[in-house]
Amino acid sequence: SAPGEGARGRGLFHTGDAPDVPVVRTPIDVTLCVPELVGPGALDSCADGVRDMYAAWSKSLGVDVPDAIVDFLTSAECPKDLRMAVALMWARRHVPRWRAYADDVMPPAYTSLYLATPDELEALQDENVKRMAEGSRASYAAGWEMIK
Repeated sequence: SAPGEGARGRGLFHTGDAPDVPVVRTPIDVTLCVPELVGPGALDSCADGVRDMYAAWSKSLGVDVPDAIVDFLTSAECPKDLRMAVALMWARRHVPRWRAYADDVMPPAYTSLYLATPDELEALQDENVKRMAEGSRASYAAGWEMIK
């Protein structure tokens, strides 16, 4: 299988006899999504589409996503991976189907350079990685302060 484009969008497709057949189908109204861009220059239609998708969760998942969460996911000027982490964290806590999925496939603990101590970063002996981890940690800390 390989990533590609099909009649219904992007996805993972067979590379054998039927290359236009997706390997997995997931209804859009049960997925997590955030706009790629927010703030100046971002397309309102993208944020509106994401808002519509979360509004559909009421029917498809039986859960209403609070406006404050949707507003953060669609308009907070912080990294998209932070916005996705917030979406996953909220869904795992409040949506039974997402909780079941997370319990089944997500590891119980994560490792990340953002969580490394100064001594651990020093042990890597790579100033570029150290600066990247410290800068990202500061950016994420500022992002978390926004959503507290």
